[in-house]
Amino acid sequence: MILVNVSTIFSAAVDDEMIAKNPCHARSVAKPKVPVKKIVPWSADQVLAVRGALVERYRVVATLGAGLGLRQGEIFGLSPDDIDWLRGAVEVQRQVKLYANGRQAFALPKGGKTRTVPLPDKVRDELAPTSRRTRRGRSSCPGRGRTGSRPRSS
Repeated sequence: MILVNVSTIFSAAVDDEMIAKNPCHARSVAKPKVPVKKIVPWSADQVLAVRGALVERYRVVATLGAGLGLRQGEIFGLSPDDIDWLRGAVEVQRQVKLYANGRQAFALPKGGKTRTVPLPDKVRDELAPTSRRTRRGRSSCPGRGRTGSRPRSS
């Protein structure tokens, strides 16, 4: 990471014609090898402990993260319309992206890749009452109608 930052500084110096070449691009500079880290998911006990520590209205966040493998921004970008109850699947189509200036906006998921994930029964059972409350008009999702649905084009 340090090499990337230093190289960026040198590249800016090249752009500003303060130096002729970026020394970080020389063949004699060896880039460090990044160790491969194995992802270790939380145990069920860890997930339940975190879920139990959350106030009730936010417990579904832990369930979506652990049960569907969604990233934080994808959880915040999930709409009730993304859940296909009959097929038992969830369409991951957007995320809430945070910008340095504090602005938030909907964006495609990481890498611009939308995907369909299976909806396990346990996750479905927890989502069902939450979805019913949201559809009754208590959605707080900005830029959406009372039901949390996407605006329709004419």
